[in-house]
Amino acid sequence: MALTRSQENIEHTLAACQRVLATLDGAGGAVDPPATKTALSQMMDTLAEMKEKFFMKTNPSIPPTVACKRSVTALEELVSTGKWAGVGAAFATFQSDVEVLIQKAKMEGTTLT
Repeated sequence: MALTRSQENIEHTLAACQRVLATLDGAGGAVDPPATKTALSQMMDTLAEMKEKFFMKTNPSIPPTVACKRSVTALEELVSTGKWAGVGAAFATFQSDVEVLIQKAKMEGTTLT
């Protein structure tokens, strides 16, 4: 079965997270690699679990997954170019986008008809 656009966005996000994890060992003083790796790994686990939820097969899932994809791409760009000073803010943005996705995926207050 083909992946939905949201599931594709999650796949892209997870792949980018893997690349960020692999690059974090060379982080400068502005980043705490062990803490960042732990937090990033936890977010990856959460995203992997969410990929098969019903919400990911609906159109309302597209905007929050696109936001996650954009923020992790920005984070990956900073990490890959060694611009460690901006990594903290980019990581916080990515965390925030993942939290928004998690909240929306709960579909609280949504009635299926």
